Amino acid sequence: MPISSYFKRDGAARGLVTLKLIAIAVLVLIFLIPVSMVRGLINERQFRQQDVVREIGNTWGAPQTLAGPILVVPYNPLTTEGKRKEDETKYAYFLPEKLDVSGTVAVEIRSRGIYDVPVYSAALEAAGFFRAPDIKLLSLKPEQMRWDKAQVVVGLPDLRGVREEISLDWAGAKTTFAPGVVAPVVPTGVSAAVALQLSEGADARQGVTYPFTINLNTHGSEQLFFVPVGKETNVAMNGNWPSPSFSGAFLPESRELKSDGFTATWRVLDLNRDLPQQWVDGDGYGRQLGFAGTAEGLRFEPERFIPFPGDHPVKAGFSSDQGAFGVRLFTPVDIYQKSLRSVKYGISVIALVFVVIFFVEFSARKRVHPVQYVLIGLALVIYYTLLLALAEHIRFGWAYLIASFAVIGLNTLFVRSAMESGVRALLTGGIL
Repeated sequence: MPISSYFKRDGAARGLVTLKLIAIAVLVLIFLIPVSMVRGLINERQFRQQDVVREIGNTWGAPQTLAGPILVVPYNPLTTEGKRKEDETKYAYFLPEKLDVSGTVAVEIRSRGIYDVPVYSAALEAAGFFRAPDIKLLSLKPEQMRWDKAQVVVGLPDLRGVREEISLDWAGAKTTFAPGVVAPVVPTGVSAAVALQLSEGADARQGVTYPFTINLNTHGSEQLFFVPVGKETNVAMNGNWPSPSFSGAFLPESRELKSDGFTATWRVLDLNRDLPQQWVDGDGYGRQLGFAGTAEGLRFEPERFIPFPGDHPVKAGFSSDQGAFGVRLFTPVDIYQKSLRSVKYGISVIALVFVVIFFVEFSARKRVHPVQYVLIGLALVIYYTLLLALAEHIRFGWAYLIASFAVIGLNTLFVRSAMESGVRALLTGGIL
């Protein structure tokens, strides 16, 4: 008998049908609760994965951001009488005219439990040159400057990732960096004393340049970023990670992705960033050369401005206006993201199955008790937990297939038993 004939019966029959439909609608709404609980479970597992990433990062190396080199020269302010305040020191900052960074990123997988975390070892070389500081542009006088205390500073958020000495070739003189930064320009990093060969009365605007080369080998995780401190900054990177995510303020000018790795190059000018070539304490620019951090470890946040732990006024978050860019070690198969996408349609799937059972019920002239609808709904909810449990150990596609067959088979057998019809059971299973 056609389904439509059941809706043409007397008022009592139509009332039962309406009541059944209302009961099914209420059940669908009630199942919003267990579906939301499954979403909470997926989020919990995802947070656990992020905890593992941080734990491995804290032992291997956190996300790294190379900010530098920056030439820092201390100076003494003058009194109203024009005398130096020997007990007060401020700093002037100068950025390189050109900065060329080349590097190789060797990525490997570190595992903890069921989680795999990509980490890297980066071999970087930064080369370029500084022009002799023109202090007249900063309204400073030669007698204020302390040229003998000049330093080159390189900001690096996690010094635990440094595995070898960081060497510096400054105008032919070789030295190594020491940990710590005295000048309030970056919260963490390394510094090295350099010779500027300028006396207090020298005129710095004579075309003097200071070429430099910095060699840095560091460990890190998740991402490697660079701050374009040069008037012209060129970065060339290559690595063995097949699915990099180029992000930050600038995308690469050229890139090549292969199954065994990637190559990418960037070119950024000083006009592309909100940072001058030179400034002094009090100008406010030093606050924008910090790193964001948490209690678990330092990390670079290019999307937002987050306070840096501590009470130092300069230890602030890094501003994306400064144009940091680089590469993230993107994991293309994120099972938790895919599981969340699946469970978002959970209520739609449950409603669809209930409607199918409802029409099968009336076409077979068999009554399905609301409690049986509840059991069907719970089976569908279990599907998403089964999908998550399997996907954490096998490929997501296979997990989806196995979980689907398990739940479809369960509901097909239920219809076969409740309706006492193999044809309707197969029809229901086919629709599901």
